Amino acid sequence: MDDRLGNRTAEAVVAVESNPATMAIVHHWQPQRTHVFAVGVLQYADKVHWPLEGRRDAVLIETLEQRGVPTENITFLKDAEATTAAFEAAFVAHLQRTAPGDQLIVYYAGHGARDEKHGRGSFKLRDARLPVSAIFAWIERHFRGEMAILTADCCYSGSLALEAPLRAGRVAYAALGSSLSTETSTGAWTFTNCWIDALLGRVFVDLDADGVLRLDELARYAERRLSVIDGQVCSFAVANGFPSTFALGKATPRAHPRQGEFIEARQDTKWCRAEILDARDQAYELRWVDDDTCSSVDEQDVRTWCPPELTPGEPVSVKHAGQCYPAVVLAARHGMHLVRFEAWDESWDEWISPDRIEGLVT
Repeated sequence: MDDRLGNRTAEAVVAVESNPATMAIVHHWQPQRTHVFAVGVLQYADKVHWPLEGRRDAVLIETLEQRGVPTENITFLKDAEATTAAFEAAFVAHLQRTAPGDQLIVYYAGHGARDEKHGRGSFKLRDARLPVSAIFAWIERHFRGEMAILTADCCYSGSLALEAPLRAGRVAYAALGSSLSTETSTGAWTFTNCWIDALLGRVFVDLDADGVLRLDELARYAERRLSVIDGQVCSFAVANGFPSTFALGKATPRAHPRQGEFIEARQDTKWCRAEILDARDQAYELRWVDDDTCSSVDEQDVRTWCPPELTPGEPVSVKHAGQCYPAVVLAARHGMHLVRFEAWDESWDEWISPDRIEGLVT
């Protein structure tokens, strides 16, 4: 990611900081030395956030075990288990079991919240909000290792990327979220699925086709998929010497050069967006963006798709709650546009999907 993502610099740009106090920084993932603390809150007392059937947070945990993370190194709190008291007690106890040289992954899925006054983020557990800053404080106090990855599939999850560079201790941090600190997120599991794809070594994540999957590639892969599928922008930052090129493992060989490409394909009488999974015998195996189903389509019924992107400085009319508001484009990325509204200051700048721009054909 680079500065084309706009003015959310601390969360949307890889910010590598050198810290001589940081110990034993390695450039690859070590599953056997990894501790995982995961929380998934899909059901709250007042409503269901995501359906329990087909929950992908559980699949992520299974994938981590499949990759070699010891079962005894994994704590997974689900739904009613995830109260604030239970979170703190289980998290601190888990961190105290770690040793020098261990690596840490913290994952959260559920509701996210943002303090409008101070802009700080929090995770909504079963009984109350847990400030993101508290998670970093516990890690600084109790984690005996030197490297931690914090990731979240929730609204305002970019707060992780804002908090990480504020830490100047001995722990090196990477933070990857499904949205910016000022933006909401969908409940479509797209972001968590990106993590699963990377951990399984799927070729789509290997953007430079060198056979190695890196953390920065996962961030760019998630950025593209979230933009195209969900109309949102993800966040990524590293701090205290955490290498953005941190290797997650090897990728499966690329069977076709167009694997992972988003295209348009004929579906009945209209053209629809899809992703190429594979190609053989003059046909493409596709996954449709709108409903996540898969099918085979003849090569002649596939065409290149490029998301519409406007030029910075171009005036636009942005739809919101049934009304249109004048704005100007600041940046464009994968069809998403960063806009500034007329008569509003930069704190109201927003990344918007192309369907919210009046008259823009998507």
